[in-house]
Amino acid sequence: QRRSLSQYGVTLPDQPDDLSGVHPNDDGYNFFSKGRDFQPRKSKHRFTDDELRTLETFESSAVLPSCSEVYRQWVQRSPKGMNWWVIGTIAIIIGILASVMKLVVEKFQIFYFPFVTKLIVEGSFGKLWIFYPLLGVTFSVLSAIVIVYICPSAAGSGLPEIIGILNGCVVRNVLNFRTLACKIVSCIFTVISTLPVGFEGPMVHIGALVGACMAQPLRCRCCVKNKKTEYDDERSSFQRTCFPKFCRYRDCSERYSLICVGAAAGVAAAFSSPIAGLTFAMEEMSSHWSKTLTWQAFVCCILARSTAELFHSFLEAAESIEEHGGSYLMYLSESALFDMRHVLNLNIAVLIPATFLGLFGGIVGSLFIFSWLKLSKFRRRMLAYINHRPKLVNFVKVFEVLLVSVSIKYFTNALKLSKSYHEALHFTYFQLLSCTAVLLSMQLAICKPVNHSQKLHDSTLSSKHFRLRSFECNNALNASLHDGVLSQTGEFNEGASLLFGSWEQMIRNLFSRRTAGFFNVPLLLYVFGYFLVFATWSSCTSIASGLLIPQLAIGALFGRAMGQIIYDVFGIYNTESGKFDWIDPGALALLGAASFLSGTSRLPVTSVIMMIEMTNDINLSVLIMLCVMLSKFSGDLLTHSLDHSMLDFKCIPYLESELKIYNEGTRINLELFRAEDVMKSPVRYVGVKENVYTLANLLLDTNHGGFPVVQIGFGFYRTFLGVITRLELTKILTKTKKFDASELVGEDIDMIRISYPEYSSGKLKDIETVNTVLNSYSTQIKYRNVHVNLLPYINTSAIAVPRDFSLYRAYMMFRGLGLRHMVVVDRYNQVEGIVTRKDLIGYTVETKLKSVWNNNIRKGFYIGSPTASDRSSATASSTTTSGSPSNPNSIYEVVHRQESMTPHGLQSTVILEEAEDEEEP
Repeated sequence: QRRSLSQYGVTLPDQPDDLSGVHPNDDGYNFFSKGRDFQPRKSKHRFTDDELRTLETFESSAVLPSCSEVYRQWVQRSPKGMNWWVIGTIAIIIGILASVMKLVVEKFQIFYFPFVTKLIVEGSFGKLWIFYPLLGVTFSVLSAIVIVYICPSAAGSGLPEIIGILNGCVVRNVLNFRTLACKIVSCIFTVISTLPVGFEGPMVHIGALVGACMAQPLRCRCCVKNKKTEYDDERSSFQRTCFPKFCRYRDCSERYSLICVGAAAGVAAAFSSPIAGLTFAMEEMSSHWSKTLTWQAFVCCILARSTAELFHSFLEAAESIEEHGGSYLMYLSESALFDMRHVLNLNIAVLIPATFLGLFGGIVGSLFIFSWLKLSKFRRRMLAYINHRPKLVNFVKVFEVLLVSVSIKYFTNALKLSKSYHEALHFTYFQLLSCTAVLLSMQLAICKPVNHSQKLHDSTLSSKHFRLRSFECNNALNASLHDGVLSQTGEFNEGASLLFGSWEQMIRNLFSRRTAGFFNVPLLLYVFGYFLVFATWSSCTSIASGLLIPQLAIGALFGRAMGQIIYDVFGIYNTESGKFDWIDPGALALLGAASFLSGTSRLPVTSVIMMIEMTNDINLSVLIMLCVMLSKFSGDLLTHSLDHSMLDFKCIPYLESELKIYNEGTRINLELFRAEDVMKSPVRYVGVKENVYTLANLLLDTNHGGFPVVQIGFGFYRTFLGVITRLELTKILTKTKKFDASELVGEDIDMIRISYPEYSSGKLKDIETVNTVLNSYSTQIKYRNVHVNLLPYINTSAIAVPRDFSLYRAYMMFRGLGLRHMVVVDRYNQVEGIVTRKDLIGYTVETKLKSVWNNNIRKGFYIGSPTASDRSSATASSTTTSGSPSNPNSIYEVVHRQESMTPHGLQSTVILEEAEDEEEP
């Protein structure tokens, strides 16, 4: 029977395009089962068997390239790269893309909002209830069509996939130009449709895509060989353009650097927060941080933010050149996204609401994560019923987005249109039938009188200021700018001021200072519930969307409501003395936003820096730190972070920065376990000079990503020499149509048939020819006598550890060096087993260590806190051994089993060590 490999050199099924659509049929866990959606800090995510099979489809990639003789020769000929020029180009492209996306959304609002306002002024409510939702639904459906039918891998924010890739996991179809184009288009359509999501989250993915797309052509056009040799066939004889300076981008480490700095620049350009972009990449994205990468990310963030601001200023200058003259081209507008420079007179009493908001952020943030996981699993379970009909599945995904958009439009329209409490009830029968779900909202949004003045720091009527909206109120709202002071007088509609416009403008209104009483508490809580529900639902659908803006909005709404309640209790503050200035609802809205952001992301450093950079409010920095830390600690008691929960949900094997295993709430010291406790054994290995027949069958019969290469011969039984990957082995076998038998004895490096750039790529180009050649080798007996010399291609720098090597140190070495394989050898350097990424994820380690634990218990050994009977027996054993009594209240741990040779054979001795029960600080 003909066997075949995929283009990635394996016989495993391809990764699903939509990682959120893989439903495990064996999910029999309860609703609140610990380790599933409810995941406290001390529990590991528990996978079902179906999820483990999905997890197996993900391969790993080593950060460092295979250090073979071929690679060394290639490095010797390769000149230095042009890293800083490439990084500068990436930053400029990201800055321009962020500016263009914002410009498209703003230009649409210029034409979109006046159209809706005109219908309201004319009283054409029938047309309004049709055309206003229709516009939003149209763009949301277009966004879904781009994702569902063109590029499913562009759905969502893309953060879990990028985090997994930078951790060393191979996620297919996430970093290519097609995904970049579809991500941008779908993201623009999503934001225009006014779904409760933002494009700031996808900007991280877009930035990483720009970095990856810059590295891809550079690594593909760095060919070393330009002429045909005696070992080449017709398919590889054409000449390709050679750019030696870009050859270094073939290495995963260089490519990961570009992806990482691109992601950091995406945050900097989207939020105008270069330092937050740097800390975000360091704290969340990258698993292999370095001082050099710090400088590269810092420069990239600064350039991306500067490019975005210069581009925006140039556009403003082009529009106002006639009014301000040519010198206006040199003007830089205010760059902070939510500029709040009003200094508050703080009081120690503000620690009370700040503490409450911190706990709120962690608890409600965990509730948000839990709800997202439950809704996502319910969604994929429903889609699993029709999974056998792909066309119907795609239609349902698009229809789901349409349903969400229609629900949101009719859910919020009345909030934008109501004039007063009494006029809210005087809708026509048609309007009541259209929006029966929003009768409550019509009672909440009213028109209020206003006489508000605000000093603008940039002395222009820009969009970055507190802005109110009036929809056919009795007294029209008038806005005037004089000497840099913006005055707004008349009546405004509080519902429209929040929900009519961009979400950034809504957050800016919530953060505004000295505006207490502008938004009533029932309205704020109602919009809070609206965002909590629909942001969760929208982010589960097949659109390109992010949750950073909804996270800020949810926290700001609750913080503003709490501040308004405190303001109503204490009364109006004295604007001259500023005695009660600390109860400003806008300040508590800022603390609430920081708290909820930290409660969902669990990134305390990034949350603090991002909030300070976005608001220019250093005065509240201590309170922000307090809220952020409390929200992180309280959230860790309930669930993992949002991004890491998504990693588990999508079955992406992620290695944590530090592996912590707990047994009944007590942390287990991994130094007490050995590498052999988690290794796979026996191992399929190959000889340094192996026959073609064996190699071809090995490739077609297994899916292992790499094979240990051993020296087989007299006195060298399975002696470990290095590792070779299956893709390298496949390309070596299929490079030519026949092998020279003289290679059996030839070890001259000039006999190398294939160069490093040719055998180090991640795909097989002509897969049909590859399968034909391999099947020919695996079925014809004559190839048992034809050998290939693998010595020039072996990674002689592959890591090998002894079987009794510390598990903790093996894990830190594996993750820190970005390994793909770690070979376990015995004292004679003979291969005993192998450790891969799947063997070191938390769930697998916990399962294997429990097995080791149970075996030790059956044998009379234990690790951790023993029972009373165990302690008494251990005490007796210790007394017998040392001749002195032991402390009965101490905790004994199995440290090591020593084997000593005696005349009667091998005897095992258990050494018990007395240790104190110290809790980790």
